Amino acid sequence: MQKSNYFDKQVKDNFKAELVENAYFTSEEEYPILREEFISKEIPKKIIPFDKSKEVKNRKDYYVCFYCADETFNKIYNYPKRYLKFLSTFAGVITPDWSIHEDLPIIKQKENMNKNLEFAYFLGNNGIPIIPNIRCGGNKVKEEYYKAIPKNIKIAVGTYGFIKSIKEQENFDAFIEEIIYYLDPCDIIVYGAMPKRVFNKYIKYGINFHHYEPYISNKLGGKNGN
Repeated sequence: MQKSNYFDKQVKDNFKAELVENAYFTSEEEYPILREEFISKEIPKKIIPFDKSKEVKNRKDYYVCFYCADETFNKIYNYPKRYLKFLSTFAGVITPDWSIHEDLPIIKQKENMNKNLEFAYFLGNNGIPIIPNIRCGGNKVKEEYYKAIPKNIKIAVGTYGFIKSIKEQENFDAFIEEIIYYLDPCDIIVYGAMPKRVFNKYIKYGINFHHYEPYISNKLGGKNGN
């Protein structure tokens, strides 16, 4: 009886290589480098979190964001092609936000930074306009992450639930200063609160911020737009 040849069989892509097809990578950690042509040419009209995205009918008025609990969108990484068609029905996507905290083990910080960048690349490489969400870890890992993001583009940050205390605001102030230094963005989308003590000095410097109240606030009478 002839033996079957394992190497003639199609190998299942358990490592999600399809997410970074034809990508260039950073030199050390090999994060996929986002291409400038992936970046949206427009400022979002409205923004909706992924876990609420099925609530709206006029999808082309919205960019989908992932400022919601990780467990509500883990499935997009496990089944990327299944969700590609759904996400393409919106105007664009603010790229994923798998949690990254400085007190996480370094390996977990890198893992989630890579997931965020991989899925961002996948979306852009499949024709969906993206705005990179900026979320990185501690000092030991952040510099190479920034090398994966083009300079002088539109970027997004989420403040929802992150800047309630004075200490949190001080930390976010340092974060905004850092991303301006590394990325020199042309526009910064802010989803969540914009306290004056954090943002006013950067507005005076001429940084273009675009403020969006959280979707839940908009439903209660707030404003989800500029």
